[in-house]
Amino acid sequence: MQILFNFKTPKPEKPARQYQLRLAIRRAAIKWLLDSEPQEHPAIGVDVPTRGNMFKADIAAAWYQCHRAKLSNGHVAMVMEPSITALVICSTSREDCWPECVDAERILSEISTLKQELRTIEKKIRDNEPELKDANMLFEEFAVWNYNASKDKNYHRLVKEISRLENTLFRGSRLAKLSGSQVANDIYLAVPKNTITPDEVISSWGLIEVDVKTLEASLVKKSEPMSAVPELQNHLALAIAAANTRQLADCHGLKINDDKPASILKMPTFRRATHDKP
Repeated sequence: MQILFNFKTPKPEKPARQYQLRLAIRRAAIKWLLDSEPQEHPAIGVDVPTRGNMFKADIAAAWYQCHRAKLSNGHVAMVMEPSITALVICSTSREDCWPECVDAERILSEISTLKQELRTIEKKIRDNEPELKDANMLFEEFAVWNYNASKDKNYHRLVKEISRLENTLFRGSRLAKLSGSQVANDIYLAVPKNTITPDEVISSWGLIEVDVKTLEASLVKKSEPMSAVPELQNHLALAIAAANTRQLADCHGLKINDDKPASILKMPTFRRATHDKP
């Protein structure tokens, strides 16, 4: 009998493939943001700092509204301010969705089980405590329930346990820092199709699945509205503009240098799309 041992470690994915995969997810997620409600196109930036340069969002978006405001000179004018802001974090693999943790899979399994129990209790609350439903919603499919006001002790126990496990899994990570940044109303995780389940995402985050071949993005789990601080929303809107400066320079054949004037380069060339004549 011959026993063979294979001591070769699997080859990591090439950086070029990782870059192309992340780029595909970003493109699909950006298109999804452009096509989502409200109909007005948002301002969008990539690699946008949130509260500091250390933690950047792959994609940040801001929708604006106009209102009349009194200016410092005493005049009244229409000004724009962000009304809704959103962050999208792009992950290329299952392992990329949470920090390295010895018991990550075990913790995720526990969280998924508890969330299934939570959905069962939420149905019970809807049956037993109808007064918790927001009366302003006309359509049942869009109904909003204030589960936090429920008298069901098991519901509150499960919510606390899920929060504890998620804190254990994500504590100190980039995802946790972004989650607590208070710059966005909605945060989404964008991944290739069939990478993770909705129960494995941070409870308040949404989940976007991307078909990397067709660049089709679909919303699998809605983001729960978060309380964003208006001043920090303004900060994010300015960060989007600042982050777009480098892309703007690249498109116009300019190179931004940190310690000297910008350099003029050869203009980038773009291939014009060809269409078959009818």
